[in-house]
Amino acid sequence: MGRFKKTLLSVLGSPFFWVLSCMLAAGIASNMTAGASENGVGKAEQEENSVDEEKKVMREGTRIESQVARCQLSGERLVLSFESFQVIALENLATQRMLKAMNDDPNDVQWQITGEVTEFQGQNYLYVHRVTRASKSN
Repeated sequence: MGRFKKTLLSVLGSPFFWVLSCMLAAGIASNMTAGASENGVGKAEQEENSVDEEKKVMREGTRIESQVARCQLSGERLVLSFESFQVIALENLATQRMLKAMNDDPNDVQWQITGEVTEFQGQNYLYVHRVTRASKSN
């Protein structure tokens, strides 16, 4: 027992032991408080929440009833800009007719649209059920 006590005292008396212990304690404390805020929400959660608030992803199944949208082509997809949100139109016969009309008359960009919102990987899309030209006064 005397030998163990002697070894323990020599280790505890070593500066290397104390430097290593302080570094270990600082690392543990740092990991315990990393990302924590005053309200208990971590930094990653705060960033994720702010992205959701900026994007305003709509719930799947939301119905859009006879709302006027401005349509524009983005690559090969139609982007529908409503008064308070923007979605990508899913390809179907209704969007094909819109695209054909827009190709025939590039100024024909206002449409009255009825459809259903879908969601995929945090992005909204609109399945267009019915579409008619909006009156020029809109």
